[in-house]
Amino acid sequence: MEKKKIIIGATAIVLGALIVGTGISKADLFFNHSKKRNTDSTISQDEVKKIVTDYTGISDLVFEKIEIDSEKNITYYEVDSYKDNMEYDFDINAVTGEILSSKIEKMKSYNKNNVSESTQNTTQATQETTVKMEVNTQPTQTQQVQTEVQTQIQAQQAQTQAQPTQGSENLLSESQIKGIVAKALNTENLVYQKIELSRDDDYNMQYVYDIEVIANGSTEYELDINAVTGEILKSKVDD
Repeated sequence: MEKKKIIIGATAIVLGALIVGTGISKADLFFNHSKKRNTDSTISQDEVKKIVTDYTGISDLVFEKIEIDSEKNITYYEVDSYKDNMEYDFDINAVTGEILSSKIEKMKSYNKNNVSESTQNTTQATQETTVKMEVNTQPTQTQQVQTEVQTQIQAQQAQTQAQPTQGSENLLSESQIKGIVAKALNTENLVYQKIELSRDDDYNMQYVYDIEVIANGSTEYELDINAVTGEILKSKVDD
């Protein structure tokens, strides 16, 4: 009888140990399964986008990044988004959808198809500077034209002053002029229609004889002759 009691007691102890061991193993399995199920039940990216748009009240946000990460046993979504020149960054619990952190600030520069605000300001400033330069250039061009005109006037005045003064005592007589004409036309058969002495502005106010003469009874000539030097300044034939 004592041997049977000992065997039965030992058997009970072994069975108890097995039961206890089996119970711990099941608990562990349940815990691990529950933990895995919680990890697998993360919210979708579409749900993340809805959380962000509901929070900001902006329906057409541009999402640059939606990445899942974990820290200190917390799985979360890291979200970068923007609208115009504002940037909206969030960390969102990947299981509960709770917003863990948020940052809203003005963008230093746009990405992709956006243009940075600084670039826009620079472009505007450049355009304004260009307009100012064009406006300021106009008076400069006017001044250049005025300077050129003044230079030409001064050159003409200098040329006039450099020429020898023509006085009446230095002028050739009409008979001398007629001799010059006869020699130039190679004929003495001349009928003078006009012999006129004047200071001609076409020749820097020099004394000039304006002559109209018919040679050999048929050909009419018009001549301008320097009244001092006898130089033929112009000769024209009218048939």
